[in-house]
Amino acid sequence: MTRIVFDPDWERNLDVPQAELLEKLGVEIEADAKANCPVDTGKLRDSLHHSVEGDEVRIGSDLDYAGYVEEGHRIVAWGHETGKFEPPQPYLRPALYKPRGA
Repeated sequence: MTRIVFDPDWERNLDVPQAELLEKLGVEIEADAKANCPVDTGKLRDSLHHSVEGDEVRIGSDLDYAGYVEEGHRIVAWGHETGKFEPPQPYLRPALYKPRGA
């Protein structure tokens, strides 16, 4: 039987600072999201950005319709649903879940 014991100071033993690793990850995911992004005018793709805040990376867009493209949506015209559905065109999730090397 194998026993694994983690050193309580494991973070100090990292060769690269955490912020540097998170920045690298943010750049990679942002680039993949832009590559996956559907393009009509290019505004959505160009609005994608990332930021490192503490121990997390945030990746996304400030555009109101970014989530509708990712998730799909019902089409509304003149305040009424048309019964039509715009299918999802995921660009963030595939970038996020893409397997990455160490």
